[in-house]
Amino acid sequence: MGKHNSRTNEDEWADVKYLARFCVNVIMMAEVMLKLGVGLFFLMAWLGSWIGLFECYGINPIYGLVAGLLTLVLMVWVRKKIAGRIW
Repeated sequence: MGKHNSRTNEDEWADVKYLARFCVNVIMMAEVMLKLGVGLFFLMAWLGSWIGLFECYGINPIYGLVAGLLTLVLMVWVRKKIAGRIW
């Protein structure tokens, strides 16, 4: 005698919905991690170029780090300040 399957169609659809939600959450986490990775890459490239520029001219590279951070903060501030006025 075979075992009787007590799972109903609703149980099967509940499993499918759970799996779909899980897949969506994994995709969303991957997207966030990709955005963070790309953002950190460009931040390191930006600051690295400032550090390299200052080091190339014989100036303390820490000043390049500070100048890079200040220009980045200034660009973000100006962009937020004029966000609705130009476009």
